Amino acid sequence: MNHGSINHVILNVVILFTNKSLFTISGFALTIETGKIVENATVGKNVFRLTIELPDISADAVPGQFCEIKINDTVYPLLRRPFSVSDVEGNFVSFLIEVKGAGTEILARKKVGEELNVIGPLGRGFNI
Repeated sequence: MNHGSINHVILNVVILFTNKSLFTISGFALTIETGKIVENATVGKNVFRLTIELPDISADAVPGQFCEIKINDTVYPLLRRPFSVSDVEGNFVSFLIEVKGAGTEILARKKVGEELNVIGPLGRGFNI
């Protein structure tokens, strides 16, 4: 039996139904946090910088890691989208995002003050 697949399924179920928590699966600590958008600015053609206040996630996040962002509270789009961390300053985590489909288009229209549910940090980062 492949236990990695079981953990992945359990993780996906927990992620769908949890709003904020810190939990460990297979030795990895994950934070699920809801934070306010403090910036959503266009920085190029179809590219925007999304900055979210995430004090718990920002404590451990470094560029090169990624976070899973829940786009809406509705069922569309159902799945979270992964985005690389581009910067961490204090309690704030920034992402540079290119509009490629429905999910990123919805994110590009989000307003300052709206909240997003985020899981992270995930992956291995690096210092610049």
